[in-house]
Formats: sequence, structure tokens, C-alpha cells
Amino acid sequence: MKNKEEIETLETIDDDFELLEESEIENLEVEELESLDIFEEIAERFLDADFHSKLPMFLRLTRRSVVFLFFMLLSLSTIFIIGNAQQFLESDLKFILQLMTYDAILLVVMSIAAFLESLICIFSERRIFFLFYSLPFLIIIAFALIVGILSKSIHLLSGGFFC
Repeated sequence: MKNKEEIETLETIDDDFELLEESEIENLEVEELESLDIFEEIAERFLDADFHSKLPMFLRLTRRSVVFLFFMLLSLSTIFIIGNAQQFLESDLKFILQLMTYDAILLVVMSIAAFLESLICIFSERRIFFLFYSLPFLIIIAFALIVGILSKSIHLLSGGFFC
């Protein structure tokens, strides 16, 4: 049970807020809500296509697939190294090497596609931004080629000479 002081303080609090009746709510004009700066800013951002992304959609999709395949190749390489130290079964290590080879091939193909798309964007949109955007794809192509060749050679060497 609340003591007498708490009840008195609750009664003396003066609320600035009034409850609106249904008729008053219906009488509110939409213009009053639109006059708020927040709604105007949200509407401008929603309708502005440049705010969302400056990249073409197909380039965004290939970029995301390149990033996914790159991290998948890194994780497969890590699993292979840790699995080799933990003495995984030979068949499991060969399977990981095979997955690494396929992933590296897909990564090279998607990186080349993304690099060509960024070159096309350089000439079509006449922006130097895409030149700097295309450089990481070249580095990823080199990385994927090296890892793919290494994984395939390790896979072939682990099979022996007559298998």
C-alpha cells in the first residue's frame, strides 16, 4: 500500500498532455503531419535513388557474390590447414581441397565479370570512382588463381603418381 506522501505527490503532478477524443482525432489535418521536417526528410530519402546506391544493380550482385566466394575460400583454406594439423581423414582433406578448387574457379569467373562490369561503368557513366572500385577485383583474381592452383596441385600430389 502506498503511503500518504506518494499519493499526494501523484495528485499534485500537473500533466501538460490532454487526451483527445475520437472527434478531435478525426479533425486533425494531414497537412499538419506533413509540415513536420522529419516526414519531409524521410520522403526525400525514400524517393532519391542516389541515396540508396550509386552502383548498378548487376554490379552490386556480382560484388556480393565475389565477397561471399572470397570468404568461403578463406574459410575452406582455414579448415584445410586446421584439419591437416588435427589429422582429419585423408578423404575429408581431399574433399576440402576439391571444394577449394571449385570455389576458386567460381571466384575467378565472378571477379572477372565484376571487373569487366566496372570497366563498362567507367566508360558509360564517365566516373573515375569505378576505376578504384575495380582494382580489388584484380587482387582477388590473383589470390583465387594462386589458391586454386595450389589446392589442385596438392590434391593431385596426394593421390599418388598412379591413381
